[in-house]
Amino acid sequence: MIERCQIYGEADSSNYEKKLMNVHRRHQSSDTPLYRWVLFAAFSAYVVWLIFFYRYHFIDNVNLVFHEAGHIFLTPLGRTLHFLGGTIGQLVFPVVVAIYFWRDGKYFEASVSGIWLGESILYMAEYMGDAVDQVLPLVGGGVHDWNFLFSQWGVLQKTDALSGFFHCIGSLFLLTSLIVMYRHRQVKINSLLDGIE
Repeated sequence: MIERCQIYGEADSSNYEKKLMNVHRRHQSSDTPLYRWVLFAAFSAYVVWLIFFYRYHFIDNVNLVFHEAGHIFLTPLGRTLHFLGGTIGQLVFPVVVAIYFWRDGKYFEASVSGIWLGESILYMAEYMGDAVDQVLPLVGGGVHDWNFLFSQWGVLQKTDALSGFFHCIGSLFLLTSLIVMYRHRQVKINSLLDGIE
């Protein structure tokens, strides 16, 4: 019985070593898989578009869900936090996702979440910039969040400056995330080994 277990153990070990060598050869022959280069190129073009030509688009529909949820969750904490809650809601979720991936060592995936966060900040900046003119459509046609908040804080006349400042902050997040994505474009050997265990 013991001899049989040893034979099986040696066979399993030999088989595992062969798989390990195959993975190692694949990893050395292509540190950066083609799909990662394609994703990096696509996200690079997307980031350029966001920074220079941002307009409301498909991902903002996702942001809008978290925005409205933020209003609901923070309503019990007072009128100011109710109006601020929408923006808090749309920013918190990509931050949580980015932290989750970062702590798990999945830096490429974390950088994608970072781009989502940067895009969400640009969405916020666009909404801020609309505080005076109020031409953007509102869900339910209610009160404009940033018109209310800026009026309450006495900074409504500085709408353009504040919007521009946060556009720059969002752009910084986008560029930083793109740099992280580039630096962590390789697939780690440990992630490849997960598929052979």
